[in-house]
Amino acid sequence: MSIPQVNPRYVIDIGMNNGDDTKYYLAKGFIVLSIEANPGLCEAAREKFSLSMREGRLTILNVAIAENNLEQTFYINLNNDHWSSLDLKWASRENTNVKKIHIPGMRLDRYLNESQISPHFIKIDIEGGDMMALKQVLRTEFRPQYLSIEDCHLGFEYIKVLTQHGYNKFKLINQAQVPFHKDNDLNFSFELGSSGLFGEDTLGDWMTSNDFVDYYFKIARNPTTLVRIARPDIWWDIHCSL
Repeated sequence: MSIPQVNPRYVIDIGMNNGDDTKYYLAKGFIVLSIEANPGLCEAAREKFSLSMREGRLTILNVAIAENNLEQTFYINLNNDHWSSLDLKWASRENTNVKKIHIPGMRLDRYLNESQISPHFIKIDIEGGDMMALKQVLRTEFRPQYLSIEDCHLGFEYIKVLTQHGYNKFKLINQAQVPFHKDNDLNFSFELGSSGLFGEDTLGDWMTSNDFVDYYFKIARNPTTLVRIARPDIWWDIHCSL
């Protein structure tokens, strides 16, 4: 099998949720593959983006990224659907209510290799499953030029894994500030909870992995305990580039 060339117009949205990020990627003119485990959110997105789907610019997969393609137990958080997860403890944190459903699982690396999809950018934001998804992406035959992943207590491990696979430029983006960011070319503003700008459009300078880790431990997490050291209303995405 030949190694696919990166398609500069292809983006993968892993953890579509309500479609805010998918909407932005489509507005930017990208061809988008959106993956979401919550069936209700997928149904709403298919209606919302029906024209883009008919035009062949958007594919929505209602699956859970998993270690196999078997049926998975997925927990929908009834108080905050952003917290829904394959992990019950993750989904039900802060004593919130969940609904258990069963949905197909999907090995992301197998799907991408078989379909020969080689995107320009991948966003990963699936509660409790980010590292699994990241490792599956990095097992494929391509490397997206840009990648983002939501920070959690594994943030330092993300950097180690990404550096081992050739990523050498990093940014830490304060997601609580995303509603104050704007894509001026499109006159596009972002909702709270969306991922916002990506790639070269992200704010700030790229950092080396060492500089990033130093910065990360100053503002995000204690380097010994990995406990958060910032206010609870602040959270981050880690962006990286080859």
